[in-house]
Amino acid sequence: MGYTGIAPNTVLSKFGPYKTDLGHHSYVIGGKTVEVYFSPANGTNSHRQTAINSTNSDMYFGMYNFTDNADATLLVSRHSAGVYVAGIEDQFSSTYTPHTTLTS
Repeated sequence: MGYTGIAPNTVLSKFGPYKTDLGHHSYVIGGKTVEVYFSPANGTNSHRQTAINSTNSDMYFGMYNFTDNADATLLVSRHSAGVYVAGIEDQFSSTYTPHTTLTS
């Protein structure tokens, strides 16, 4: 049963900055390793940026609400280094700075 009070309960939180790490993040699907990180407790930004920086051939991404310009800057940097970069973003991302970084 969830918490229904006004103040966040950091022990029971399932969403937001208090969400705890759910554990397993690495899966093999069709012979390819896929990593999934969802909450701040997972170190999501660090894992995503490490993955971007380590790419040396092709990179494909899908981003919902692409709001972190540091990611966009890294993607452009990898593209400038000769990496093929292609991705999708949701319809609302076009109003955020990363969209401009990626399309300029």
